[in-house]
Amino acid sequence: VSTQSRSEHFFTFLSAKQVELIEQKKTTALKKFTIPQLPIANVESPFKTTSEYIEEFGKVLSTLSSQSTKLDKEQTELENALQALSPSLALWANSEGDLEPTLSKLGEVVSKNGEELGKLVATKEEIFSEGIKEYQLYINTVKNVLKTRDHMQVTKDYFTDTVLSKQKELEKLEASEPGKSIATFFGKSPAQVKEEKMSKLKNEITNLSANGETAGDELVVASASIRSDIERWKINKEKDFRNLLDCVAESNLQCCRKSAELWESLIQFIDDKET
Repeated sequence: VSTQSRSEHFFTFLSAKQVELIEQKKTTALKKFTIPQLPIANVESPFKTTSEYIEEFGKVLSTLSSQSTKLDKEQTELENALQALSPSLALWANSEGDLEPTLSKLGEVVSKNGEELGKLVATKEEIFSEGIKEYQLYINTVKNVLKTRDHMQVTKDYFTDTVLSKQKELEKLEASEPGKSIATFFGKSPAQVKEEKMSKLKNEITNLSANGETAGDELVVASASIRSDIERWKINKEKDFRNLLDCVAESNLQCCRKSAELWESLIQFIDDKET
């Protein structure tokens, strides 16, 4: 998390709950079973709309970042051109008699305009560009946490489906007649073999059910926590961006006012010389 955040709301989502959520899967009781790597592409997540919004919002931020960088580059080039022009005007002034004061004043105004433009670019980079970068980091975090949550749902569904499958297998075994198997060749009766298979299935169903309940509880807690933080962030996001845009607008206005004052001072200087 950047220590340069301009707003306390930038990383609201990165609370202890979310850190715990991500770490939960590492210490959960679900380790009793080897859970296969299950795809999440087809998960019917209640956060599908949120995921789509986050994706589109990320594209908007990328566009803002790209355009801001382009504008900063153009303004920096203009600043450099103005700073390069100022010494040329000073040299020209040295070779002009009557025009020397005016050309020197013009060079001074041009140089100060370049300085103001440099301040504007620096302010925008510090406030706006950094703010956009932090929101982009936030979006990546949300994507990862939502993906973790979807994995939790897949895990819970896996246990639910596996329990149903095992129950059907048990029912089928209970309804079947004891038959010969490899175990019968080692002195076990068909009835004993059947009973052992049923006992093993019952134990698996019990353990799978317990792990399924644990996974379900974790999923409920995770979903509620994510939903709460995202709803709070949506409200705070409007305030954050309003402040960002207000700062950028005010910085541009200040630069324009200062530039106007500088050029007006040159006009006044020329008028005073003519009177």
